[in-house]
Amino acid sequence: FETLQGTLTVLYKLDKVKMQSCGTFGGAACIPGSTNYYNDYVYWDTAVSTTGFYIHSAPWSVWAQGSQNVSHGCINLSPDRAITFFNWTLEGDVVIIKNTGNVATYASGEGDWQIDFAQYSNTNGVGSVWTGAPAETPPNSRTV
Repeated sequence: FETLQGTLTVLYKLDKVKMQSCGTFGGAACIPGSTNYYNDYVYWDTAVSTTGFYIHSAPWSVWAQGSQNVSHGCINLSPDRAITFFNWTLEGDVVIIKNTGNVATYASGEGDWQIDFAQYSNTNGVGSVWTGAPAETPPNSRTV
């Protein structure tokens, strides 16, 4: 499972989230005891996507954090680091995730941050050009 890569934003934060593999992945992930099955509460959850990617406390994976991919796509932190991240971030804060291979796109619902400014503004990066000319008077209008 690959973590979402791109420029994301903190959408919301929750002290506790019930994470269930069946609702996320279906199939074999719905069978208790299977490799990818989980049905657990996870704490200090910071949502960074519209599709269920969180930055959260994961005490079970501290041994692998920063060196191995052992999550189902979320970013796992030690409890202390998860609490610090949770307390210091605000909704709307930018989170940049690199080198995962699972690139976020505008089309996948991950927002305007995936479009570079030149493309987004349609001005080749020079910003809007204001000429100072007044707007055209709409038809059937009158001056009072």
